[in-house]
Amino acid sequence: KCLDSLINQTLREIEIVVVDDGSKDNTLKILDKYQDKHENIIVFKEQNLGCTRSFYKLVEYALQYKDVDFFAFSDQDDVWLPEKLINGLNHLHSFDNSIPALYFCMPKIVDADLKPMKQKWPSHHKLTYGEACIIQPIPGCTMIFNKVAASLFLKATPGFMRLHDSWMYKCVVFCGGKIVEDTNELMLYRQHSNNVVGANETFLHSLQRRYLSYTKRKNERLRTIRNFVKLYSREMSPEILQELENLIDYKKSIMNKLRVIFSQRYLSNNRISNILFKISVLTN
Repeated sequence: KCLDSLINQTLREIEIVVVDDGSKDNTLKILDKYQDKHENIIVFKEQNLGCTRSFYKLVEYALQYKDVDFFAFSDQDDVWLPEKLINGLNHLHSFDNSIPALYFCMPKIVDADLKPMKQKWPSHHKLTYGEACIIQPIPGCTMIFNKVAASLFLKATPGFMRLHDSWMYKCVVFCGGKIVEDTNELMLYRQHSNNVVGANETFLHSLQRRYLSYTKRKNERLRTIRNFVKLYSREMSPEILQELENLIDYKKSIMNKLRVIFSQRYLSNNRISNILFKISVLTN
């Protein structure tokens, strides 16, 4: 279903690059069958690398296509509506291709059988670097980005990233890029009972996940920002660089903490996330 939805895009001029993450099922047989029928599908067979390293490899392979200007992530269980790519490119063509640019649509949340669920993905994000320090507002499978953004992404190594989509988003928003949000639901975002990350969780699961994040992943956001500043300081504006350096130094004094806590920059549209961010700063 995923491959069919890519092949049936209204935008026909596409290359489909697949990284197989050491599949043990019939995936490779399916891929061989599709490659025989479609010249624009190429498959790279890897060992089990895990999510982030697989997507990193994917961008490396995709950038080998010198005549390709825009890129999009897809998970193996996503289903794209036919207009997803053409809608994204219509937005991205309005931006200067010398700066990083990223488009994203809304995902339509469905169950394992592609039946619509009640949940709605939140829209109308702030799309600021301050919000990106608190949460990852969009899933990678909704993204389309240009070559500058893809090249920035590869300046890091997978060891710096917890998740590929979060890092890609930061590459654009921290480095002075352009981001456009399309509130149309142009892909089916499948939720399984064992989703690692997704929309299919109860309030209790959400609370449990946030608690574990708070207790087990201490300073994860701080390490991420520190790594990013280390690698991308030359690509950021002096203003954003200074703000992130101030954030990195929040533990050095109570005044630093208070500046972060009361700053209007570090806000998302999710009140709970905002409160937990302030608590995290206050308690190191």
